[in-house]
Amino acid sequence: MAKVKKKEEKYKNVIGNILIYSEKDIQYFHGVLIGMRIQQGYIDYETLEGQRMKLPDRTCSMSAEIRSFAESENITLDDTTMKRIAKFNKEIDIEKLDKQIEEKKKKIDELDNILQDREGRIDKLKNFIKNIYEIDLYKSDEDYWDD
Repeated sequence: MAKVKKKEEKYKNVIGNILIYSEKDIQYFHGVLIGMRIQQGYIDYETLEGQRMKLPDRTCSMSAEIRSFAESENITLDDTTMKRIAKFNKEIDIEKLDKQIEEKKKKIDELDNILQDREGRIDKLKNFIKNIYEIDLYKSDEDYWDD
């Protein structure tokens, strides 16, 4: 049977902000953190060889005691956090632009190949038209396309 041991960490008198978000929703809370407990469980188990092992449990419990607790619509961030977010967003934008550039380069290469092919066909057509009066009308058409 598995036993669960608790690990506790405490935080005192920290002025803090809690930002909880998903792809669709966002909530922002702030206040003075009086205490916080994080409990990570561990499971004791025995291997097939008879060894005793501990594994961290997949779940974690967190509780906080906050004075002057308030929920806010406006998110206020310090300069460092704002710079980190801006840097992250900039890196994401750069990656997107790099992908777009690569796609555009591939498209340009395709169009260049089509243009090269078209120019070659036009040159061949010009030569054919230039020599149109030299064509023997009684020869097979296949003889002219062997060039």
